[in-house]
Amino acid sequence: MEEIRISDLRPKGVAPPLQVHIMRKWIPAFRENETHYVLVDKEGFGIQAVVKGDQRKHVEPKLNIQSCYRIEGYACIDPDDYTNTLSHPATMCIGSASTFTPISETTDLPDLYFEFATRRKLEVEAKKDRAATIDYIGVLQEIEDKTTKEGRPYVVLLLRDSSNQDITVKLWEEIATTPSRFDRAQIDAATTPAVIAITALKPKIFTRWAQLQSTNATYVYLNPNTVETGILKDMYNNPETQNSAMAIASENCVTISSLQEMENKDLMDRNFIIDGTISHLITDKHWHYTACPKCGQTSFQTGEQWFCTRDGNHNTAKHL
Repeated sequence: MEEIRISDLRPKGVAPPLQVHIMRKWIPAFRENETHYVLVDKEGFGIQAVVKGDQRKHVEPKLNIQSCYRIEGYACIDPDDYTNTLSHPATMCIGSASTFTPISETTDLPDLYFEFATRRKLEVEAKKDRAATIDYIGVLQEIEDKTTKEGRPYVVLLLRDSSNQDITVKLWEEIATTPSRFDRAQIDAATTPAVIAITALKPKIFTRWAQLQSTNATYVYLNPNTVETGILKDMYNNPETQNSAMAIASENCVTISSLQEMENKDLMDRNFIIDGTISHLITDKHWHYTACPKCGQTSFQTGEQWFCTRDGNHNTAKHL
């Protein structure tokens, strides 16, 4: 049987064992009863995982950041718009019924995972009422310590991106004062050019200009080993390469039908923008949920079976 990868996972689909690297961990704002993770497999694909409620006591001691595991017993659900930080169409739901086996051989699993946005995507998202979070990267131009009116410290970074434009990034107190999220001493000691990659930033319009702000899911990385870092350093050291870098950064506006006609090799590692219009709303669907026949909590479809994060797999689910 062909090995299932993170890229193959879909909501309500099969949930086979996976070997993954734990990249990041956080608790979303206003969701103190949830813990979220970013996982990546050997193919370099990432997915977000969530554990909720008292089941966090079972999961959190067993999953360490920058460690690798074989995970069994989970379900794939639709992403939550409020907490989702990745583009994957599914979120892994894990719990006390899940098993996590540490993996000693980790050379096949990537050490980093980003979904960098282009300048164009940043500006598009900033204009939305509910902007999606984005990962962003640029060469550090300035760093400044500031304080809110309430006396809370925060840090402002000025980055120059691959379009040769500057962007302001605000790191709020929760991130700016946590060394595991933002290693200020390491960045202050870095030689020029210092490339900064930042995850899960919220784009906003402030006095007509787009800015980025940290969220609870934000992590800051110095000179990550990525293609984008090489491009930015080359731009800094060789100004004549700026035009080519700007061309790399530009996105394609396409239709859904044209995407469907493209081959996989033409889709990989590229970003696209699709403009769409809502044609109609479905208003006749009544509220219900599928429940575990044993404990009654929400149960998730995994192919032909159902998975409860507390009681594991079962063949049927109750509809309540």
